[in-house]
Amino acid sequence: MVSRVGQLSFSSKDLHLTKWFLSWRFQLSAKGIHVIDHSFIPWVAGTALTYIVFLYQLTANEKDELNKFDVTNNSGILC
Repeated sequence: MVSRVGQLSFSSKDLHLTKWFLSWRFQLSAKGIHVIDHSFIPWVAGTALTYIVFLYQLTANEKDELNKFDVTNNSGILC
């Protein structure tokens, strides 16, 4: 059996596996200080994506700054 959600189609096995994963209550903790559960995965992904975008912007800014130097007279003076 295939279910359709929008433009996506899922088999009954995929739906069963997804429902099982979402209903599974697991907790991993470090001495009860911080619980790692389903909400931890999107939190880590969001944090990593933020840092990747930040580093990309720094790299793009660096390349832009290097292009401002006058390379024809090799003096290193900004134009």
